[in-house]
Amino acid sequence: MSHLETNTHPNTGKSIGRRLWWILKAIVITFILLALLLALAGGGYFGFLELQRSFGSVETRARSSEQAVSLLRSDVNVLMESDGQQARQLAALGSDLDALDTQLDNLQTRLTAVLATQSERLTALEAAVAQTTLDLAASTATLEENLVALQTDINANTTAIDGLGGDIDAASAAVAALGGAVEELRTAADTAAATADSASLISDTVKIDVVEMQQTLALFRAWELITRARLRLLDNNAGLAAADVQLAADLMTALIPTLPEADAEVLTRAKSRLDLALANLPANPLGAAQDLERAWDELDVVLAARLTVGD
Repeated sequence: MSHLETNTHPNTGKSIGRRLWWILKAIVITFILLALLLALAGGGYFGFLELQRSFGSVETRARSSEQAVSLLRSDVNVLMESDGQQARQLAALGSDLDALDTQLDNLQTRLTAVLATQSERLTALEAAVAQTTLDLAASTATLEENLVALQTDINANTTAIDGLGGDIDAASAAVAALGGAVEELRTAADTAAATADSASLISDTVKIDVVEMQQTLALFRAWELITRARLRLLDNNAGLAAADVQLAADLMTALIPTLPEADAEVLTRAKSRLDLALANLPANPLGAAQDLERAWDELDVVLAARLTVGD
């Protein structure tokens, strides 16, 4: 019996301890659940209050919007009922808009036609520009060739002018040297003419000498005019040179019929050269200078022959 009691008390102690543990555990869990329930209830309550406040604000806004819409509808109705003129204006504006659309279509059509025409003209212009470019290139090539040829002619003419300058210097010296002789011949001719006028009897030989002296003086005058014309060409004075050449040509024209046949033939060739020189002036002074040189040479032959016969 005592052995049974000894074995029973320990089991009883363990059973009480377990029960106390389970009771404490159940109490703690109950408190936690109550706290959670209270928290959920509080959250739901505050959420309900917030939702109620939000719904109230939305409802207030909705009422305000309904009032504004009602006022706007009222204004529209008033405008639609009281202002028929605006409807007519809108109709007129619609008509004007249709007319403007029609004009815009017409302008668009015209613009399309103008653009097409301009495009065609531009194409033609581009073709013309291309052809002009080709022609210009060809003209430029020809011009370059002509420039080269002109430069060659200028070089040749420069050489010829240098040679002519030397001839003119020699002619100037000859003119200066013969000036005294010309003056003497003029004096002699004047004296002979005075003697012939004052003398009642003059032999045929004296008359012939007087005529030859006059012819020689005229030839010297023509020779002097040609020399002066050559000098003026060197000074680039084509106008005065042409005037001197014309005087010399007129003098030769009057003198040729009075000369012997041989002298007349030479003087005719010189006169032809003077005519060529006049034709070359003022466009071709170099050619005129060459013609004057030939005429001067022809006249020099006649003068040299007469001076030799006189000596």
